[in-house]
Amino acid sequence: MVEQNTRTESTTDLGAKTVFRNMRLVTELFRNLTEEFKGMENEEVEKYIETDSEGLPLEYKDELYDMNTDLVRLDTLLEARVPGREDEHVRIRFNIETQAYASSRYGLTDRAQMYAAMLLATQNKEKKGKDKYRGLKRSYTVWICPKAPESLVGCKVRYGMLPYDTSPKEIGFGSLMDIIMIYIGRPRTDDERSVTDMLSLIFSDDGDTVKRQEVLEHKYNISLDLQSLRRVNLMTDWISEAKEEFYEDGYAAGEAAGIAKGEAAGIAKGEAAGIAKGKIEKSAEDIVRIMSEFGCTLEKALEVTKVSDEDREEVLELVKKYQN
Repeated sequence: MVEQNTRTESTTDLGAKTVFRNMRLVTELFRNLTEEFKGMENEEVEKYIETDSEGLPLEYKDELYDMNTDLVRLDTLLEARVPGREDEHVRIRFNIETQAYASSRYGLTDRAQMYAAMLLATQNKEKKGKDKYRGLKRSYTVWICPKAPESLVGCKVRYGMLPYDTSPKEIGFGSLMDIIMIYIGRPRTDDERSVTDMLSLIFSDDGDTVKRQEVLEHKYNISLDLQSLRRVNLMTDWISEAKEEFYEDGYAAGEAAGIAKGEAAGIAKGEAAGIAKGKIEKSAEDIVRIMSEFGCTLEKALEVTKVSDEDREEVLELVKKYQN
């Protein structure tokens, strides 16, 4: 029985959020990517993952703040109790991110390191008392890249905080920040059940969707509505490309104006206009996708996306343009 995509969250990564509510998929990721659950059976892993009232993986607050940086919104943030530990407060934190394109021009690993550090640092506010460091949650941030350079396809690369060889064992140094980059595709080794292969069945645009869905269920016992996910991804890709072009044009126009006038203010003005317009486009993007995917009314979509009164007219105009 394929689980239908029924969530109505207003996020750019709606498809990914729906996918990672699938318990069987999440247990596969925990079992294959974390040291705590390595080698365990899926049924055993499920017992330790925090769930909501429906028995699905519980998504924790997905926004991270730091007084010196902007808001960081995560795709998915889960938690699991650590096997073998009597204290149920001892847990690991598991962040999953999807990044459509991975290239050397974009500092994805730099971004991943920042996310890992913030996942660790924000725990400081959750602890009380003097010894707030003893119970820090080990934080994993997993980056899934469906479209990567050919040299990386099928690869899984791990990073962590590791001591130098000269570090005394008595110190007990262990990694609290783990980063895992996954470039989907057939694995480079002969792994019968591979994470990169499993995720390629879900996120790849290649091959027949129905066939991939059948293979996913037969090989990994994972039931997902890939047809619904594909519709979400196609719309997201199309609007993302349009937004990227606008940002580039807006910045270029501002830069040209600034050079022509001989002042930096022109560049700043063009960049600010691009950011403001990008906000309008994101709201319109969310509304069109929610209405198309879940069949809800325009008013309901406006309510979910929380469009401000001052932006409402521009957003509605852009929604009409996308629909046509």
